[in-house]
Amino acid sequence: MRLIITGHDRDGRSIVECDRVIADDGMQSLFTTAGRTPDPVASTAPAAAAAPHIDIVPDSGAASWVFVDVPPEEQLRAALAAGVVGIDAEGWHTTPTVDYVMIMNGSIFLALDTQEVELYAGDCVVQQGTRHAWRNRTDTRVRMACVMIAR
Repeated sequence: MRLIITGHDRDGRSIVECDRVIADDGMQSLFTTAGRTPDPVASTAPAAAAAPHIDIVPDSGAASWVFVDVPPEEQLRAALAAGVVGIDAEGWHTTPTVDYVMIMNGSIFLALDTQEVELYAGDCVVQQGTRHAWRNRTDTRVRMACVMIAR
């Protein structure tokens, strides 16, 4: 299983902090906030990038577990052209949450300010309030299981 952990560089741009393979031997702890307090909103990233009004973002102190189906890129861009609160026409968005994401099927690209990472079924991402977009360059929907924790 692969684990990607995102963060910010000194200029506030989203980056990959960790990209490693985790042994898939039953029960495996991938990430914990114990002893570390990620603060996705209070970073050097522009404050205007945060989008707490995206419908699936939980209230402060709460968590949400959601499945997100990402359509092929052309379909997604067509849907975004109609306007989605908190997400720009290219799919870029930021939420004031720590998100635990697992790719359930297919392959998808996680786009960050500084790079893209291709992910496959079983790969995991810890998204720490970074600006990002999802790019599905296949012809079928990709499902992601996400736990979003708001501060």
